[in-house]
Formats: sequence, C-alpha cells, structure tokens
Amino acid sequence: MRPRRIYLPLTPGQLDDLATRRQLTSPVDAYAARPTPRAETRSAAGADEEAEYLAFEAAARQPARPGQARRIIASADAPAGGYREVPTTAGDCVSVVTTEDLPLRAFVSIHIDEQTSAGAGEADLLWYDITELDTVLEQLGPVEK
Repeated sequence: MRPRRIYLPLTPGQLDDLATRRQLTSPVDAYAARPTPRAETRSAAGADEEAEYLAFEAAARQPARPGQARRIIASADAPAGGYREVPTTAGDCVSVVTTEDLPLRAFVSIHIDEQTSAGAGEADLLWYDITELDTVLEQLGPVEK
C-alpha cells in the first residue's frame, strides 16, 4: 500500500523535537481524507482534492493549545500500518492516530497562523515547505521544554 497524507496539529515542542530528533514521536492525533469512490477519473481527482482539503480544515479547526500563540499543522505521508483510524462522528474526514514514529522525510509541509493573536478559523495559515523547518521555528520563538 502507498502512504496516506495526514494532517497533524502540533505544539511548538513537537515541532522542535521533529527538527532536533529528525522524527516525530508516536502517538500523535491527526486527520486524513475520507476515501472517495472511483466513479470516473475526471471527477475522482476533484473529489480527492476536496477530501484532502476537508481533512486539512479539520486539523486547522483545532485551536492552539493553552500557552501556544499560533496553530501549527504539519502535513505528512504516513506509511501504511503507521497509523490507525479512530472512531469519530466527523463525517468530513477520518480521525487517525500515528502508531509509528514519523521520520522527517515523511513530512511535506508546515502551516502556521499568520498572526499570533488569531484563533482557529480567524487567520490565514502560512505555508512552508518542510525544508523551511528552521525558519518556522525561528518565527515561533523560543520553545519551552
């Protein structure tokens, strides 16, 4: 099986660990796209994109944790068997939890709130390639251990 894109709401500490240890320690709660039916090729691509967007939005709806100024969402490709689905009432996407540590190479991008005073849904999320991890950590400021 191929990897599955998951969207992980993270803390600054988890992001710092990812940079330092070159992996994210499991378990971590995340969201994934609900599989779409394969009726016809042209519409399936659009349905897949919409499903991915809904999963990302579910992760972005999670508020920053107490003491955390900005939301942080990481996108990663989890290997088959590296996560399990969790029962949920959310119909838009699938809740998952990682069952294996995710190496840095599995990560694709990081998204953080544009402004430090914004809450979930109130600010645009800035997009960074995973190669810009150090830049994101600089923008977030010192991480309390």
